[in-house]
Amino acid sequence: MDDMSLQINLGAIRSFSGELKFEFVVHSSGDAYIQVFAHDPTDRRKSWTMLTLEEKQYQELKNIIEKTE
Repeated sequence: MDDMSLQINLGAIRSFSGELKFEFVVHSSGDAYIQVFAHDPTDRRKSWTMLTLEEKQYQELKNIIEKTE
Protein backbone atom coordinates (compact mmCIF):
# COMPACT_ATOMS: atom_id res chain seq x y z
CA MET A 1 0.00 0.00 0.00
CA ASP A 2 1.28 3.47 -0.91
CA ASP A 3 2.02 5.98 1.81
CA MET A 4 -0.90 8.38 2.05
CA SER A 5 -0.22 11.96 3.01
CA LEU A 6 -2.27 15.01 3.86
CA GLN A 7 -1.03 18.30 2.43
CA ILE A 8 -2.43 21.59 3.68
CA ASN A 9 -1.66 24.91 2.03
CA LEU A 10 -0.71 27.35 4.82
CA GLY A 11 -0.37 30.41 2.62
CA ALA A 12 2.28 32.47 0.92
CA ILE A 13 4.39 35.58 1.36
CA ARG A 14 4.78 37.63 -1.81
CA SER A 15 7.17 40.44 -2.63
CA PHE A 16 8.41 42.12 -5.79
CA SER A 17 11.29 39.65 -6.03
CA GLY A 18 9.46 36.38 -5.48
CA GLU A 19 7.22 34.27 -3.33
CA LEU A 20 7.52 31.80 -0.46
CA LYS A 21 4.77 29.18 -0.19
CA PHE A 22 4.19 27.16 2.97
CA GLU A 23 2.63 23.69 3.09
CA PHE A 24 2.01 21.39 6.07
CA VAL A 25 2.50 17.70 5.23
CA VAL A 26 1.44 14.74 7.40
CA HIS A 27 2.22 11.18 6.29
CA SER A 28 0.24 8.13 7.38
CA SER A 29 3.33 7.05 9.35
CA GLY A 30 2.82 10.09 11.59
CA ASP A 31 5.77 12.06 10.25
CA ALA A 32 4.88 15.71 9.78
CA TYR A 33 6.75 18.78 8.57
CA ILE A 34 6.35 22.14 6.88
CA GLN A 35 7.68 22.54 3.36
CA VAL A 36 8.75 25.96 2.15
CA PHE A 37 8.76 26.53 -1.60
CA ALA A 38 10.58 29.44 -3.24
CA HIS A 39 9.24 30.85 -6.50
CA ASP A 40 10.83 33.36 -8.85
CA PRO A 41 8.06 34.88 -11.00
CA THR A 42 10.54 35.81 -13.73
CA ASP A 43 11.64 32.22 -14.34
CA ARG A 44 9.43 29.13 -13.70
CA ARG A 45 12.55 26.91 -13.65
CA LYS A 46 13.59 28.62 -10.42
CA SER A 47 10.67 27.25 -8.38
CA TRP A 48 11.74 24.56 -5.92
CA THR A 49 11.45 23.22 -2.39
CA MET A 50 13.70 25.43 -0.33
CA LEU A 51 13.32 23.90 3.15
CA THR A 52 11.66 21.10 5.01
CA LEU A 53 11.05 22.18 8.60
CA GLU A 54 10.58 19.46 11.18
CA GLU A 55 9.63 20.32 14.75
CA LYS A 56 13.11 21.47 15.86
CA GLN A 57 13.63 23.73 12.82
CA TYR A 58 10.11 25.14 13.16
CA GLN A 59 10.81 26.08 16.79
CA GLU A 60 14.08 27.74 15.71
CA LEU A 61 12.19 29.76 13.08
CA LYS A 62 9.60 30.83 15.69
CA ASN A 63 12.44 31.97 18.00
CA ILE A 64 13.97 34.06 15.23
CA ILE A 65 10.61 35.68 14.46
CA GLU A 66 10.03 36.43 18.17
CA LYS A 67 13.46 38.11 18.40
CA THR A 68 12.66 40.16 15.30
CA GLU A 69 9.37 41.41 16.75
